[in-house]
Amino acid sequence: MSRVGSGYVLITHDTTEALSANIVAYSSCSPSGPFTGKQHVYTTPETSGNIFTYNAHAHPDVAGDGLVVSYNVNSFVNTDHYRDVSIYRPRFLDVTFG
Repeated sequence: MSRVGSGYVLITHDTTEALSANIVAYSSCSPSGPFTGKQHVYTTPETSGNIFTYNAHAHPDVAGDGLVVSYNVNSFVNTDHYRDVSIYRPRFLDVTFG
């Protein structure tokens, strides 16, 4: 949960579908919620086959044009990491609201 403007935003992967590639945001007037109004923020392009993404997280203390968000990438097949070391690392994006 992060303060954005005069409100609060909760960033997460879409939990309505298993291992979702979609990162969504919910908003609230209070840091304790309730958080409502699911808004699609980003679809992770890496998600397919053995590759999955998880752990979307806002970084309000990192400077950006909007809210800096990270997510992690991994594979169900351990040897994929040896074939392509770029799989297992975080990705960052800058999300603007409004």
